[in-house]
Amino acid sequence: MLVDSSLGFRVQSVAVRGQLYCGDKPAANTLVQLYDEDDGPDPDDMLDKVYTSEDGSFELKGDTMELTNIDPEIRIYHDCAMHLPLCKRNGSLEFPTNTSILALIRQHG
Repeated sequence: MLVDSSLGFRVQSVAVRGQLYCGDKPAANTLVQLYDEDDGPDPDDMLDKVYTSEDGSFELKGDTMELTNIDPEIRIYHDCAMHLPLCKRNGSLEFPTNTSILALIRQHG
């Protein structure tokens, strides 16, 4: 007997835009990625990625097919406040899907 595993799965979408700062200066050319964070053996789904513009602004959007509600997360790879920026630091920010967000994120070392 074959069972259709797609039953109950639904397409879910998310979008976020914002502006990144390093101290009081725009964080230009900073990699920002949008993920759906998953638990267990299911790997996280990258939905979109972009580098910030000269003024630090970004806009991400994506969709994925999931059985349960998605858990969107922004991952930021930056060299803010690093004396020797040989590699990028990363940080993440989770946000609820039922909230409209215009994110103004200030990065501090």
